Amino acid sequence: MQLVIKVDLIRQIEDKLTERFQRAYCILTGSGTTAIYLTLKALGLKRDDAVLMPGICCFAPAYAVKYAGLNLDFCDISLKDGCLTGESLVLALKKNPNIKVLIGVHLFGNTFELDTIRDVCINNNLVFIEDACQAYSSYYKGSPSGLWGDFSVLSFGHTKILDAGGGGALLTDNRNIADYIRKQAKAIPCYDTSLISSQMKKHSEKYYALQMMCRAQPWERALLGSLWKGYNHVFIHRINLEILPKLRVLLKNEYKIVHHRMKLARLYRMLLKNCQKISFVESDYRVVPWRFSFLFDGGKTTYFCDTLRREGFEVSNWYPNLANMFNQDFRRRLDNANNFEKRVVNLWVDETKDVSYVKKTCNLIKSFF
Repeated sequence: MQLVIKVDLIRQIEDKLTERFQRAYCILTGSGTTAIYLTLKALGLKRDDAVLMPGICCFAPAYAVKYAGLNLDFCDISLKDGCLTGESLVLALKKNPNIKVLIGVHLFGNTFELDTIRDVCINNNLVFIEDACQAYSSYYKGSPSGLWGDFSVLSFGHTKILDAGGGGALLTDNRNIADYIRKQAKAIPCYDTSLISSQMKKHSEKYYALQMMCRAQPWERALLGSLWKGYNHVFIHRINLEILPKLRVLLKNEYKIVHHRMKLARLYRMLLKNCQKISFVESDYRVVPWRFSFLFDGGKTTYFCDTLRREGFEVSNWYPNLANMFNQDFRRRLDNANNFEKRVVNLWVDETKDVSYVKKTCNLIKSFF
């Protein structure tokens, strides 16, 4: 009986997301990475085919490409919003004729040039996978992220805007592929949550240990690019039914969650706008921030962030250019991505933070100058 209730809850959530994003089909998956992986497997791509991604984004989509047995390539980004551009996409296509799929990633809640990117994909017969995992409820020219791709991916995992502790979703208007992915999503193993948690912890420990080493020895970044091996069960799995009640509540409270994040981001921006050594990473459109992000122009970004951490504030500055991890062809330098990774700073805006926390964080940042 309990299983029947949860199966019905899956249908309710999928129907709600279908309506929310104006798509024909929605399939809940174990994670956003799983949704990307299943989509790539459904496309019938050849082994020599390549999947293009922006150099700056979470490593998880790159893992999905690797697990699908395909080649990875990367394009540069804009320093303004951290996202790929139409120009960088066209340049990458000229250099690599084997690119068949674009995974366009909305970074930190910022939406990229969706209409331009979609047109380039149509004109070049590219499959467009829209990764909206960090941009739930962000909009581009009046339409939500998640509406634009041939396939669009959401995530409800750890730290995401709607954090249910796990789970993802695939949105599409393609019935045949939706049916295929729905069957495959049910066939993927469902691992014990304690096993996934322990293995994810082990992966994170290795990842951050290598991160520290690579700061001193950047030529060793290929080690980070091979860390995906042996962790497929951590990133590719069936949805955990236990998260469904929490996800349903989060969807009901979407407005409150989104409003809180936007309020804190506006406050950060107001309090830091006169800091000459800070350049905001922001889109021109309605953004729901995953983090509040800026580029630090004062040099010694790591020292700056370590100072904040020592005072008890949460901050991150590790968002490496994935091209240097997964693609060792240094003829394909991505100058903006290399610049971005050295300067990016992320501050927290989730429900664990409040106005007082933001003010204290900004006071410390301003004292740094």
